[in-house]
Amino acid sequence: MRKLLHKVFIPVALIKESGKLTLGNLLSFIITIVGYPIIARLYPDDMYGSFALFQAICLILIQVSVFGYHEALILIKQETDFKLLFSQLTVLLLFSSLLVMIIVILCSSTINQFVSNYAWLIPFTMFIGGINLLNQYAFLRQKRFGLVSKLKVLDRGAFQSVAVAWGTFFNHGNG
Repeated sequence: MRKLLHKVFIPVALIKESGKLTLGNLLSFIITIVGYPIIARLYPDDMYGSFALFQAICLILIQVSVFGYHEALILIKQETDFKLLFSQLTVLLLFSSLLVMIIVILCSSTINQFVSNYAWLIPFTMFIGGINLLNQYAFLRQKRFGLVSKLKVLDRGAFQSVAVAWGTFFNHGNG
């Protein structure tokens, strides 16, 4: 009977942890929804388009920087194997960021004007975002859902804050 009840009812701890993840996703979504109209008004149209291009480049590079192996962090059973893979992925991320830095240096004159002016930020943004991505999966593996939730909210809040600050203090357009 106890096994049947356990299969039918979801444990309270699971509901609590799922709630933490849901709350974190909801808060990061709200930050995004509130932040983008502010950002859109701070930048002139052409600069906002370049900013969106810069963001898209960084987001894509963050996802491919570790070649999708960050998802394997959840699957590993042994702690020593986990630490080895995490350190290898960190080194891979560092080398990917350095490779992007070399490409940016060599090709900066052919890139969009806004992106060209701030292209040096791409490898740094890629590295910081990649570390964030690795940590999210590491914390998921450790079932530290509250920390994953906080990391998502911090990530989104930091991104929106930097975008607003950049648009406020370095906007040379008419926006």
